[in-house]
Amino acid sequence: MVRVPVPGQTVLKESVELPERRLRTTRLGLERDEVVAGDRDDGMGRAQRLPLVLGQVAAYLEDERVREGAIEAVLSQVTPDTKAVLAHSLGTVVAYEALHRLDGPLPLLVTFGSPLGLRSILKGRLRPLPMRSPAHLKRWVNVADGDDFIVATLRLRRLLPEDDAVLERTRRVRNRNFDPHGATEYLSRWETVEPLADLL
Repeated sequence: MVRVPVPGQTVLKESVELPERRLRTTRLGLERDEVVAGDRDDGMGRAQRLPLVLGQVAAYLEDERVREGAIEAVLSQVTPDTKAVLAHSLGTVVAYEALHRLDGPLPLLVTFGSPLGLRSILKGRLRPLPMRSPAHLKRWVNVADGDDFIVATLRLRRLLPEDDAVLERTRRVRNRNFDPHGATEYLSRWETVEPLADLL
């Protein structure tokens, strides 16, 4: 068994046990073009983190208790005064689903390092489908590094209906070699934080 932290673990205070076989199957089940290998090396991190990240995605998508706990954790932090939600990695999937339940307006969603385009992971499991911007969201900015091992597509916009004008064209960045998926790397890029400046 491999112990996988649950998204929002500080809120849920638990983790989920996943069989190693499931992680291996999930990893091998990816289509070749879904994980961008890139030409940069992040040391041992990429090979070791991929099963962990995919295991977290599997736990979220397959365990309704984990999913609802993560969504509620996000929604509990979004108030009428919230101007922006920033989400990284699996957090982008949680934010996507949570914000579809939002009753009031939200000016901005910024996603980075997102697996939202992983067809073999999300196909038929993401809610709602077909993919579309949350109804009360005014602007959605997606940021991706082409060498980020979890970013499945640099054209997330293509997965939404043509008339959905909320999600902008993906902004591309080049994070440091050793951690192209790191949240702090993304947050150090102007392309990620510039939309926040527009809210000031």
